[in-house]
Amino acid sequence: MHRLRVWLAALSLVCSACAATPYYADLPMTPTRGIAESEDALRRGDYATAVSGFTDYLATGQSTFRARAFYQLAQAQYGMESYEAALATLADMQAEFPTSGPQADVLRGDIYYAMGRRTDAIVAWQDAWKVGTDSDRAFIRNRIQEAAGDLTPAQRSVLADQLTDAQVREILGLGAPNELGASGGEPLPGQLTGKAAEAESEADAAAGYAALEADTPPPADLAAGDALATGVRVAALLPLTGPDKAQGQRALSGLRLAFDGTERMLVVRDTADQADLAAQLADALASEPNVIAIIGPLSPSTAAAVAPLAERLQLPTLLLAGGSNLAGAFVLQPGASARTTSPDFATRFRTANGYDPGSTETAAYDAGLAVREAIAGGAHSRGALLAALRKSDGSAER
Repeated sequence: MHRLRVWLAALSLVCSACAATPYYADLPMTPTRGIAESEDALRRGDYATAVSGFTDYLATGQSTFRARAFYQLAQAQYGMESYEAALATLADMQAEFPTSGPQADVLRGDIYYAMGRRTDAIVAWQDAWKVGTDSDRAFIRNRIQEAAGDLTPAQRSVLADQLTDAQVREILGLGAPNELGASGGEPLPGQLTGKAAEAESEADAAAGYAALEADTPPPADLAAGDALATGVRVAALLPLTGPDKAQGQRALSGLRLAFDGTERMLVVRDTADQADLAAQLADALASEPNVIAIIGPLSPSTAAAVAPLAERLQLPTLLLAGGSNLAGAFVLQPGASARTTSPDFATRFRTANGYDPGSTETAAYDAGLAVREAIAGGAHSRGALLAALRKSDGSAER
């Protein structure tokens, strides 16, 4: 954790320097009180307070400090070791601000590195290197050099194929890339080349198309894509840190599979399995008109804090806490709230992914698929979504 805080402090310094560049040139010099207090909490290492403050600001929809709030929310989540949530926040930021400069890619690399995904980390740092200034690159160089000593031979081999920037390759001691961006050299034993490789690729593609045509199609991606284009979002309240983080990660895995192809529709928030934080996050999400549903939380204590709030705020919520008995007009119970319209497809899907009935992944997948199907059917508001969910599942009693 000490190393994590040192890296955060250093990253804050380099991004303060970046703030003087055109990346944040349109921002006023003085932040709002809420942003200032959240930034102070971030500097003090009070990450939970910072997460709450930045989340509240983003929920207002104000644009003045929006990019700044996204970035520093991701920093705070990183400080809490809520890595999946931080990556989701960075994805949200870059969807709205695609030219926000190198700092997001630097932080993404740091998160990947903390997760043990070393090759992904260096690829992200390369992305930052390509758009960074000389001072940014001096900082990034230190990152890459520090990580280089931890790379296994297999990871170096992967990077030799993936990295395209000559300077980054030089830092790692890799050879020059060929015209396709991969390292030169002889093919690996058993590796096909030339026409044999082309024939195998065509055969693989044909087999893939045949498998898609034989399977029951998933929910209408076009309709879900239209919903995403209009800004419709679904929030996931999960414990990505704390004692139940393993369960939270499993639930997130199931949700991402349910929203496969439209993952950007998901807004992931880490409850850290804390009832107060879960309630604060739900309250902030209810203030965002484009968030039309919550899936989660997982534990009875966090569900008990969120359910009455969801009822009062009239925000459809699909609880993943088994046996909590908190169903209401806007709160649906686990299992009862998630029946797909393609049961055969869902059964094959669960089997293919190793999900047993009753598992956390299955419950989250079913809940996510129920919401996605409703959205694909045109339920682009809270009321329409609630009606669609109750119509498709008569067992979700009030």
